[in-house]
Amino acid sequence: APLPAPVVAPVVAPVVAPPPDRQAAPVVGTLPVLPPGTNLAEVRPLAMVNGEALTSNDVALNMRMLQRNVPDMPFDLLLHTSRRLLAEELVLSREADRLGMDLTDEMVESYWKRRYGYVPDFDEVARREGTTAAHQRDVARRSAQADMYVLHKVGLRKELSQLVAVDPVMARIVSVTPRQLREYYQENRDRFRRPATVGFDVYLLKDQQAAAAARSLLESGGVPAAPVAPQTLPVSALGDLFPEAVAAWIGRSTPGEVSAPIPTEDGEWLVVRIREQLPPQEAGFADVQADLRDAIQMDLLIQARQALVSRLAHAAVFWPDDLFERVPRADLEGTDASLGRVASDPPPP
Repeated sequence: APLPAPVVAPVVAPVVAPPPDRQAAPVVGTLPVLPPGTNLAEVRPLAMVNGEALTSNDVALNMRMLQRNVPDMPFDLLLHTSRRLLAEELVLSREADRLGMDLTDEMVESYWKRRYGYVPDFDEVARREGTTAAHQRDVARRSAQADMYVLHKVGLRKELSQLVAVDPVMARIVSVTPRQLREYYQENRDRFRRPATVGFDVYLLKDQQAAAAARSLLESGGVPAAPVAPQTLPVSALGDLFPEAVAAWIGRSTPGEVSAPIPTEDGEWLVVRIREQLPPQEAGFADVQADLRDAIQMDLLIQARQALVSRLAHAAVFWPDDLFERVPRADLEGTDASLGRVASDPPPP
């Protein structure tokens, strides 16, 4: 899904004065953004790690992605968390570089498809962020490389193990025991309660006349010679795919019912036939063991990642000094809220 456009507000507040040879990124609305065509070499970084800069455009893009998932996060924490996540990504990927873990374009695209379901349109992101497609590809590669490094260190991926050896301590962190499975199931039974679900078939027709004919055929027990997409979705998710009235009809209809022809924005028409309506149901332990293992392992993987980051950050040179902390040091005197650093600190190298 495309990222939302930068927030634009009528008031532009400058950040603290930059060094004379650097241009400060403005804060537009609540998120720091850069105008299209900005020379990245002239933009003052918002953080530094081992001599590499995390610039305003990178942090702002990450903030918008994070804000989509946590819309109520306070600005200071949103900024700090976005910088911290990018810094963690940077130290992990540079350690992977040191070990010779180079990812091909195909490996990066495969990672993005598997993790997020899509590959970014780097040209479009670059246009929107005022950077270059090559820079956005580097950012995407860094994200993939950091995660692949962690997965190899804990033993969950093996294809580049000749370069990145498994760390036995990290591997133990992500090991899931039968006792953990049982305890997690008991503590999170509501998470594995199947919601009310509806199964239906969506037929795609070229025009309203063909859709009306398909509807008549379906109502008489026939099957139209048209492309069909079988769907099974929670009732609560129907509104993400269909207009409100159509979603409500699908959610309350009984098996065998057929919709009236539905127009689409592309000029084609849909006809929906209901297959089944399934009530909410609690899943048994035996039915969800794979899901339980995945959920537990994801939590453990976060712990292992943090342990690896801590090792690398301990040997890193970075700025500001609270960059890798979970929350910003809000109690420091003179902290600038826009940048999250002590205003009296010297400029970054």
